Order: sequence, then C-alpha cells, then structure tokens
Amino acid sequence: MINGRGFSHWGLSEWGFGDRLATEATRPQIIYKSPIPGQINVLETVPLHVQFFHEEFALDLASAEIYIDDVLIYGGLTEFFNGARGSVKTISGVTSVILYPAQGFQFGSRTNVRAAISDLDGDRIDEAWSFLVREDPASYLGADALPIEEQIQRPILRFTPLDHLRHEFLNYAIPERLTHIVNRGNKAARVLYQTAFATELCTLQNPFSLRNDAVLQVVVNEKENLLVLDQKMQLHRETLEAAIVDFRNQGVFKEDYLKSFLSYMDAPTYLYRTSLIANLVLYGAAYELGHQHT
Repeated sequence: MINGRGFSHWGLSEWGFGDRLATEATRPQIIYKSPIPGQINVLETVPLHVQFFHEEFALDLASAEIYIDDVLIYGGLTEFFNGARGSVKTISGVTSVILYPAQGFQFGSRTNVRAAISDLDGDRIDEAWSFLVREDPASYLGADALPIEEQIQRPILRFTPLDHLRHEFLNYAIPERLTHIVNRGNKAARVLYQTAFATELCTLQNPFSLRNDAVLQVVVNEKENLLVLDQKMQLHRETLEAAIVDFRNQGVFKEDYLKSFLSYMDAPTYLYRTSLIANLVLYGAAYELGHQHT
C-alpha cells in the first residue's frame, strides 16, 4: 500500500494506492470516562458516563459496547441491557453515553468497565478501567430526626408557594410504590436534607440548619433516584419560580442569592436542580424554626 501527500491538479491533497493510513486523529477515541480510572470512594448511585469521539464524524454508533464486570450494559445506538437505563446524545462528533446500572454499583467493590467502538473504516478502540465504590455506610432507619427535619415535615406558613414544593418533594422522595415504609416522613425529610447539602448552595443557611456530617453519611435505602425526582419536580417549575420571587418580595435574603437561585433553575444537571429546591425548603423551614426561638 502506497500513500502520500503532495500537490495534485487541485492543490495539496492526499494520494496513493489503497486506503489512507489511519492516524491517532482519525481513529475513534474515548475522550471522557466517569468515574475516572482509579477513582476511590465512588458513590453507589452515580451514573457511568463515557464519551466517544471521531474527528471526522465517522463513528459507527451501532458498534459501541460498554461492559460492567464483563456484563454487556450498552450495545450501540440506544440499546441498554440487563436492566440498565440511560441516555445517548451526539453533538459535534462527540457521542455521550450516560447509564445507570439496574441496582447501582455494589458497596466496597472494585468495578471494572470496558468500552469499545469502531469507526466506519473498521478501526476500533477498546479501553478498560476500574474504580472503587465506597464502603456500605449505615442505613437510616428513620427512628430519630434532627429538629430541622421535624420542621420540614410541618407546613411552611410564611412562604405559601414554598410549602407546595415542600409537600411535593417529600411526597416524591420515597417512591409511591413502596407502601409499607416505617418512619416514612423522617426518611423523606432526610432525603431532602442530604440533597440540599449535595451542592454549594447549602452555604445559604442559618444556625437552625447547619451541616451535620454524621447525618449526611447515612443512607436512606428507600429514597427515589434523584434523576426521577428531578423529572417529577420539573412539573412544578412555575411554583418554584414563584417561591423564589416570594423570598425576594419578603426581603428574606440578598439579591445576589436570588440571582444564583434563579440561575440554578436552568442548571444542566439534575443534582443542582433538585438541590435548589431542597435548599429553598430547608431555608424556609429553618427561617420559621428560628423565629419560633426569638
């Protein structure tokens, strides 16, 4: 096979006999992996995120495969297997696969991942990596609750739109299909509390809703997946905006905080959107709890 590059009748071009030699730039690539190779203390609920790329937009999407511990989870285009669910998007030559294993990742396990894809010329990339999932923390039985968690379960009287969000969040926090849950209210309030402290928005709190690291370490086994919770709470977007405006009208906190909260309504990830709602409810409940002690 002879190939080269030089001047032809049309200017500088590639020439030769047979197929062009593939270079690194023209081969399929895996440009993003999450959890990253070698990562430790990975949460059992995080998604697996893999990005495939080809400089010439020549990925053969039907050839893509992703395995977890040698079990096929994703098999090209939009096919998910063995109970996994997720999404596939292609933008500017980058195909992003985000998937959730059926049962999440196992506590304390080394999880092995292998991802592969070919291009339209048959060149294939196949990469493997692993990460460590955190050890199983204590499960929350719901027998006790922080004062703020007890307050979360009571109606918020001063902020009417916010109380609707509070009610809906707690209702969705534990799946409706789980009908025989002991201490359901405490567990739903714990989900809200933990969701609030999952992002930096939690810096906007008062002494009645301070961070409690021990509480944040326990697991509510019955909690709804945050992606599903976000989808349900998006149905109440108008109420969310009204709740933020209500905070502004009542002069509860500064304008820059309000701008941050409004910007988080359109955050690209579900974690920030759910944390926004949880923080609003937590702050409103803490505000009323604080005024009970003044």
